[in-house]
Amino acid sequence: MKIIKRLFYVLLLTPLLAHSQSVNFQQTLSWQQILQQAKQENKYIFVDCYASWCGPCKMMDRDVYTDPPVGIYMNEHFISVKYQLDTAKQDQADIKARYADAHQIRADYKITAYPTFLFFSPEGKLVHRAMGYMDPEEFVKLARTATDPSQQYYLQAEAYRAGKKDYPQMPGLARMARENGDPKFYQELANDYINNYLPQLSDKELFTKENLRFIGDNLGLFHSKDKLFQLIYHHPVEADSLVHSKTYAQQVIAIIITKEEITNQLFHQEGKKSVATTNKPDWNAIINTINQKYPYSGKYADSLVTLNKLFFYRFIKDWPSFVFSAEEIIRKYPPQEKGMEFSKASLTRILGGFQAGVDDAYALNFLAYYVFEGTDDKELLEKALAWIDWSLRMTDQKSNNFAPTLDTKAGILYKLGRKEEALTLEEKSLNLSKNDPSIKANLDKMKAGLPTWPEIK
Repeated sequence: MKIIKRLFYVLLLTPLLAHSQSVNFQQTLSWQQILQQAKQENKYIFVDCYASWCGPCKMMDRDVYTDPPVGIYMNEHFISVKYQLDTAKQDQADIKARYADAHQIRADYKITAYPTFLFFSPEGKLVHRAMGYMDPEEFVKLARTATDPSQQYYLQAEAYRAGKKDYPQMPGLARMARENGDPKFYQELANDYINNYLPQLSDKELFTKENLRFIGDNLGLFHSKDKLFQLIYHHPVEADSLVHSKTYAQQVIAIIITKEEITNQLFHQEGKKSVATTNKPDWNAIINTINQKYPYSGKYADSLVTLNKLFFYRFIKDWPSFVFSAEEIIRKYPPQEKGMEFSKASLTRILGGFQAGVDDAYALNFLAYYVFEGTDDKELLEKALAWIDWSLRMTDQKSNNFAPTLDTKAGILYKLGRKEEALTLEEKSLNLSKNDPSIKANLDKMKAGLPTWPEIK
């Protein structure tokens, strides 16, 4: 009987014990009182800046702050406080009581994304900052970093600006500058590291996982003549092995070639605006140049030009050339059910990177939709309609992609003047999508005889 009673009390107390190991957030003290308490107790301050509508913020509350190891570490080393930086009608009295402090923190520390985490020293000085959802292990690692003067972002930044340059730590500092919304400081750090440190290293010192990751994160700042790029180009297998990726070297080489031999040849900047230098590129000349400059990379020239044709013709709104180029890709990489090769060959450049889950069938939908939005040419729209029918034949009606593809087909039919067919399909698309607002808006426009596409200029 005693054992049963003891077990009963353990079970009764378990939720309370778990709650006691959650992060203990101060709810009544003002910011000035928190600063005083931190100084008296010689504890760091952790501030969670959140918004009432923020999904990742709610996930932090649910999954991270309730995690016992997180709670134990934070309660031992920090005074923690949460500030809601927006206002909502349903706000409780304790949140409203701290509106002034919350708004002051948002202004002083320029909070623009949620959640943002601020870490202050016991003296009340901001020493570290981060943002975005993290799992419990990542968050504890962040908190440890925030109490380590050698890793604190703002202390490192101060030391750098005072002339103390720790080059091995500079990639991490540059990354934090970018994540914390300081693009000018990030640019300064990255350029310093690239121009004043990397050239001094031997091949062995240069060809490391850390430096390979740095070039991968900052490809816009690198050139094909840089020694690190040349090492990647001539030793792709070793580069892939260092960063544990089968495609790292291929992606780096492809991006640098695209930037220098295609983008820089076809576009120039007028202020902040990109402008095409020609409407009729000599694609064969571009292919020959790439093959001459990169003899070990013959496989890149054709694939990169293929990708960039679609991107370029869409950019200049040359829809006949866009459709012609798309048909070339379709012949070369015939779309397959659940296939990905056509998608990779046609969409990578347009979407800014390969999109997981965009299979060949949905890639056809993307291309057809671009034609639908871009032109009134009936011959081109008929070809786009054929792509959509092909896409629908390969798409499971229960998949999330079926309704949007039907929506595209309905839009093309409507633009071709086949209104009744379009309305029937759009009704079906709406039902399958469970009343998607954008599809509902298209249906309402069709019924009213209004365009469902943007004005063509």
